[in-house]
This record gives sequence, structure tokens and C-alpha cells, in this order.
Amino acid sequence: MNTASKEAVDSLLPYLNDSKPEFRDTIQSMIKSLVGQEFDTYEQGKAWWDSNRDKLGNDLKPLILITITFSRAVWRQSKMFTG
Repeated sequence: MNTASKEAVDSLLPYLNDSKPEFRDTIQSMIKSLVGQEFDTYEQGKAWWDSNRDKLGNDLKPLILITITFSRAVWRQSKMFTG
């Protein structure tokens, strides 16, 4: 896994605590696409990530795909509040 992808997972994990279920689902999907694991809670994800972060190779998706997906999720979430 390249450094940028590891940093993406580091950045995404806290969003598993978000209060909006639809947004959490999107974050879960992005994390799963990166590491091949699904987590119901931040605590689950953080514990797994802390144990496995340095074990993963370079087989993660490029950061650009995650950035695009995350941007779309944020846009969708903002539309929920603005109409």
C-alpha cells in the first residue's frame, strides 16, 4: 500500500463516527474498497488498522479513486441539508 493510500485510511476512519447513517455507509464502502474489510464502528476499524496498517502491500486502490468517491459523498451530504 502506498503512503497516500495509508493516509487516506487514516483520514477516513474517524468518519465512521458520523451521525448520518448514509454518510457512514459511504465511508465504510470506501474503507472496504481500500483494505478489503468492513467495520461497523470506528473502534473496530481503528483496532484492525492499528494491527494491519504496516502489513498491507501496494495492492490498494489509488488515492485518486478514494478522493473522487469521498468528494461525491460530501457533496451528497451537503445537498441533504440545502435541498
